[in-house]
Amino acid sequence: MILCHEESKLYYQFMLPVCYRPDIDKNLPDQKNVALAGFCCFLDLRDLQPGRYKISIMVKDKISGQYILRKTERWIERNTF
Repeated sequence: MILCHEESKLYYQFMLPVCYRPDIDKNLPDQKNVALAGFCCFLDLRDLQPGRYKISIMVKDKISGQYILRKTERWIERNTF
């Protein structure tokens, strides 16, 4: 997961553990091995400067070795307290 600060454009990268997601498997029964596509995280934002961060996800294709970056439309906010 990559967070980009809205104003300063500083990037923070978090390594996330792979998480088995049986809910994805149930929602996409015609797909193979999709339950292995999930991740879980709890972020401690205290070390980040206050502000809004755009959330992006970077994954590595296990076949080609290529990294793929997907920017989301989601934001997370670090408050000042």
